[in-house]
Amino acid sequence: PMNQTACNDVVEWRRQPSALCLKYDPPNSSSGFGACNGTAQFHCQNNSLVLNTVIYEHEGTYMEKIISQDGSVKKIYITLKIICKCARDLCIFL
Repeated sequence: PMNQTACNDVVEWRRQPSALCLKYDPPNSSSGFGACNGTAQFHCQNNSLVLNTVIYEHEGTYMEKIISQDGSVKKIYITLKIICKCARDLCIFL
């Protein structure tokens, strides 16, 4: 059966085409890489990548690659688009 979380799996997040953003390799903690400027965290409980400081340079397509303990590989592609609505001096990122 497939794990409900990725806490026991190796997980890589790459900003396409191939820049490594973060690698989670249990039992070690996450390791951040240059594509996310060291601002990324991986939460294995809900299988999500969190960018602490989002800037326009982070826009693009990301690939999450999950390598399960049984060797099976699952890839998920996600596109991040920053939409900024500004009123006076206040910007809200959606």
